[in-house]
Amino acid sequence: MNESLKQALQEQFNKERQNEANYRAKAAQAEAANYPGVAAWMKRSADEEHEHADLIENYLVARNEVPVYTNLMMIDLLPGDALIDLFQGALELEQQNTVSLETLYYLAEQSEDPRTCSFLTVPHDDFPGFLEEQTKSEREITDILLELRRLDKTGWKLLDMELLK
Repeated sequence: MNESLKQALQEQFNKERQNEANYRAKAAQAEAANYPGVAAWMKRSADEEHEHADLIENYLVARNEVPVYTNLMMIDLLPGDALIDLFQGALELEQQNTVSLETLYYLAEQSEDPRTCSFLTVPHDDFPGFLEEQTKSEREITDILLELRRLDKTGWKLLDMELLK
C-alpha cells in the first residue's frame, strides 16, 4: 500500500472514531432534553460509526499496518431541545464523511489498489459497503429532518417514540 493511501485510511479511521463521539454527544443532549427515542437513534448511529472504525482498523492490520489513534476533538453542545439542529449536524457529519470516503476510493483507484477499492464498496456480512452505507445514512437523516420540520414540538414527541424502535 502506498504511503498516501495508508495515510488516508488512517485519517478515515480517526474520522469514524470522531463521528462515534459526535453521535454519543448528540445522544446525551437528546437524553438530557427528554427525547429517549432520539437518544437511542443517536446511540445506534454511534455504534455504527464504531463498527466502521473497527472495519478500517482490521483492514489496516490485515494489510500489515498499525492503526494510529489521534486525539478526538472537543464537541460543542447545542442549546436545549434543538432536535432539528442535532439532526442537521448529523446530516452535515455524514455528508462530510461521504466526501472523505469518495476521496479515499478515488485515491485507491489512482494508487491501483483493487483491495482497498473492494474493501470500500463490496458488501460483507451485514455491512453494505462504506459508500452504500453513506447513501443510506444521508437518506435516513434527511427523512427525519423533513418530518421534524413538518411537525410542531408536540409532534416531535411522537416522532421520538417512533425512533425508539
